[in-house]
Amino acid sequence: MAKPSFSGERVIDKKQSIRSWVDPKAFHPTPAQEHPRFHIPRWAYLCIGAAIVVGCIIWFFIGSSLFTITSVEIRGESKQETTDAVNKLVGKNIFLIGGKKAEQSLAAQQPGIKEIKVIRGLPHSVIVALVERDPAIVWESNGIRFLVDTQGIAFKQSDGAYPRIVDEKNLPVKLGSVVADPLFITYVRSVNKDLFAQTTYEIDYISIPETTFQANIHTKQSIVLKLDTSRTLADQFNDIRYVLERSKDAIKQYIDVRVPGFAYIQ
Repeated sequence: MAKPSFSGERVIDKKQSIRSWVDPKAFHPTPAQEHPRFHIPRWAYLCIGAAIVVGCIIWFFIGSSLFTITSVEIRGESKQETTDAVNKLVGKNIFLIGGKKAEQSLAAQQPGIKEIKVIRGLPHSVIVALVERDPAIVWESNGIRFLVDTQGIAFKQSDGAYPRIVDEKNLPVKLGSVVADPLFITYVRSVNKDLFAQTTYEIDYISIPETTFQANIHTKQSIVLKLDTSRTLADQFNDIRYVLERSKDAIKQYIDVRVPGFAYIQ
C-alpha cells in the first residue's frame, strides 16, 4: 500500500496508489461551543406559587363540602310548588348560588313569588324570606285560565272562585307577564262586589271585546251590561238602575251605559 509522502496527502486508491491533496488547515476541528443554561426568573416562581395558593383557596371555598348547603329555612307562607323549588338549593355550594342570583332564579321558576330575599348563613345554611302573590281574578284566553294578582300579573295556570275575565281576542298569556292594568283589576273587583246590591243582577263572567276600556258584564240573568271602565262605576250603576226602573220589561239582551247621559237597551 502506498504511503503518504507529505502532510495533507492521503491515498484514495490503494491498488493504483492514487494520491490526492487536502489542505490540513481545512480540517481543523471546530472548537466546542458552550450552550447557555436556561434560567427561570424569580418572578416566574412567585407567579406559579401564587397560582397554586389561589387554586387551593378556590378549591377550599368552592370544591370542599364544608360550604355545601344542608338546611334551608323558609320564612313566610308558601305553596307546595314554591317550597319544592326552594328546597332544591340543598346540596349546592353556598357561594355559587349568590344572593341576587338565587332570588332571580327562584322568581323566574315560580311567577307566584311576589317578593323574595335570600340570606346566606355561613357555612351551610340559607334563609329564604318570601311573599307570594294573592289571586284577584281569573283571566281566560284560548280556553285556558290563569290566576292574576292585583298588579295584573298572571302567575299560575289554574281556576278559582274569583271574577272571571274572558279575552275575546284570545291573546297568548305568558306566566309572569302583565295581562291587565292594576286599575282594571280594581274596577273588576268593585263590579263583582257591588253589582248585585246596586242592580239585582248577579255576575257570571266579564268579557273584553277589544281593550280593557270596555267590559261586558255577563249576568246570570242572561243580560249583558256594557260598561266603560274609564267612567266612574257609581255613575254607571245609577244609569242601570234608572233603566231598570223605567224599562225593565223591554230589556232582552243588553244595557249599554258607556256614553255619559245615555242608556241603550235591546
